[in-house]
Amino acid sequence: MGAGAGWDGQLMHRVSSTKKRWLGGVGIWFAAFRLLVRYDFPTLRIDGLDATGESSSVTGTSVIVSNIRYWASANPAIIGADPGDDLLDVVVLQEASVSHLAAFWLKMMAPTGRPLAQRGVSRLQLSMLQITLEQGRALEVHLNGEPRGCVPISFLPGPLVQVLAPVI
Repeated sequence: MGAGAGWDGQLMHRVSSTKKRWLGGVGIWFAAFRLLVRYDFPTLRIDGLDATGESSSVTGTSVIVSNIRYWASANPAIIGADPGDDLLDVVVLQEASVSHLAAFWLKMMAPTGRPLAQRGVSRLQLSMLQITLEQGRALEVHLNGEPRGCVPISFLPGPLVQVLAPVI
């Protein structure tokens, strides 16, 4: 399972399933560049519980939630993510910078990229979480590359990951 709120959530809402099938990565890259220069870096709040049950809270401008290593390609971008550990790996981009966002996604796509080592990127492992938007406006979310509404959104992992999202 892979989900995104923020930049990649907006991107997946802007690229139709038909365009993804017909143009593949090329269609996504064109839309990605256009969105990259227009992204306004909203403040997302991530609240959850870690593996020990302790509360955890962080803010960022874009969030990835995953229980898989491979993201948007065959590259192992989220090293250590394990679908069998009942934890979700949460990657938070904390800087409001076009160059930071672009560098992160280039590393996500590169076979030898190390996006989690980038300055301004944090990774948490949470047993449950909720993503909200501090400004109170709509911000798109995707689940496995398909549009799934807007924040707020909650994730409850277990034998089957439950995602509670508004109906679109």
